[in-house]
Amino acid sequence: RGLAEGGANEEQAAWALFCWVCCHSEAISRSEGEYGSSAGGLQAEVQDILRGALECTGQGYAELYTKLASEVGLETAVIAGHVRDAMCAVGDDVCGKAQHAHVWNAVRLGQTWILVDCTLGSGRRTVSSLERCFRPYYFGPPPSELGFSHMPDDEVWQLVESPQSRTAFAGQPIVSAAAFFGLGMSFHPAERPSGLIVLRDANSGSLSLQIPQDVTLSASLDSDERRCFVAPSDDDPGCCEIHYRTPIGAGNHRLEVLVRSQGTTGRFVSACTFRVTAPFDPERFVEPFFPKVHRETFLEHGLSFREPLPVGRFVLSETNQISIHVSAPPDVLVVAELVADEGDQACAGATLVQRMQGGSEGSAGDGCAVDGASTGVQVTARCPVGEHRLCILVKWRGVKDGYREALSYSVFVDQDCCEIFEGPFDSAVVEAAASEEVPGDEDEAEVQ
Repeated sequence: RGLAEGGANEEQAAWALFCWVCCHSEAISRSEGEYGSSAGGLQAEVQDILRGALECTGQGYAELYTKLASEVGLETAVIAGHVRDAMCAVGDDVCGKAQHAHVWNAVRLGQTWILVDCTLGSGRRTVSSLERCFRPYYFGPPPSELGFSHMPDDEVWQLVESPQSRTAFAGQPIVSAAAFFGLGMSFHPAERPSGLIVLRDANSGSLSLQIPQDVTLSASLDSDERRCFVAPSDDDPGCCEIHYRTPIGAGNHRLEVLVRSQGTTGRFVSACTFRVTAPFDPERFVEPFFPKVHRETFLEHGLSFREPLPVGRFVLSETNQISIHVSAPPDVLVVAELVADEGDQACAGATLVQRMQGGSEGSAGDGCAVDGASTGVQVTARCPVGEHRLCILVKWRGVKDGYREALSYSVFVDQDCCEIFEGPFDSAVVEAAASEEVPGDEDEAEVQ
């Protein structure tokens, strides 16, 4: 009773109990289910927990919450059902799988029932256990949002006017509710889209999401970030467009959106997942790679592409020389590296460091030349035969911190390439660079 004393109302008492259970209980995995649904001995288990043995199964969390709530006069229900998470696939009928069995609560506040999940409120599921982290989202989430991940055995506890079927539940996107809705995201324009995306005559498509300004997105197709490109929407400033491209050949692909709050250093976590079905021989096919963008570094330094959907992979057969344009502010210093795909060693070749008009500084290290203007930089690379990565690194002028990679491209030069440029760039460029101020040893070491 001490948890809810002091004149707390029903909601305050329910919240205090939720916090206590989440922060003082440790879930353990049972063979009956990863989320700990089990039968038998529940009352004895709850009594053990109350005596100080603070370990419980998922059902133990629910029983513990109910036990404590009854002590302060709250009406609750224990809800049995099944859950989906980021390790599931769109279309999977998790309701028939014991490892996805789960138990949570409903608590009555006045005339309204709200949903409470102390198990997921205490952490997120990993392959073998729950990773402890307090997640307040799971106290009273909107039933329509929790319906993406939770399916009660009794449809009454969906707490919506039109309960969904098991088939409809399985066909939704996989949504990690705390990461998606908890950060203020939403689907656009449909509030509840299908989890299956079918491409009929092309290997490319896009997905629109509403996101707050303090959220950073990343996306991948079959765990490959280069097949996705995140860009602000031209039509709605509050939306982001996630463009994706599938490789040649028919098949099903996993499109995953990951999120992280801006300014944090934690890892990205899965927010939602779709299944993309692509045709075998699409009428419209584009090279299925975008540049790999380190989005926070890219945006922090005011970089932008000159084209709406930049190409990320170049296959060169006419010449081994390529030029790439990126817009950048005058106070951003830019360097480039050409790295062989097999290993981290930069390709052998001429090194040229050049400060150009407009305030951009560049390095043509190991076969790369960079020149700049007030509106951006042009990166020209001469690539040996084979597969390479062209990496662009940036930092602010006057900042002592080292260069950070902002983006990279894949470049393949065919062994039968018609025109091969070798060695350093034109001697006139070298002479011009010699007359400019070049970085000291510290800057050069950062690049290499």
